[in-house]
Amino acid sequence: MAARLEQLNKEFNSSVIVSKDIIANMKTEGVEFISLGDVNVKGFANPIEVYKLL
Repeated sequence: MAARLEQLNKEFNSSVIVSKDIIANMKTEGVEFISLGDVNVKGFANPIEVYKLL
């Protein structure tokens, strides 16, 4: 999953992209993310909600 999300950085012109599950399980105080919506990730049957670090 991490490798597939890393590949999305090119598409979204970003440096850090994480899934909704990662945000739900980490301290995000002082860190801002913006939702990029549900994205089809190669190798996964269902779209995954991803976020870009601001």
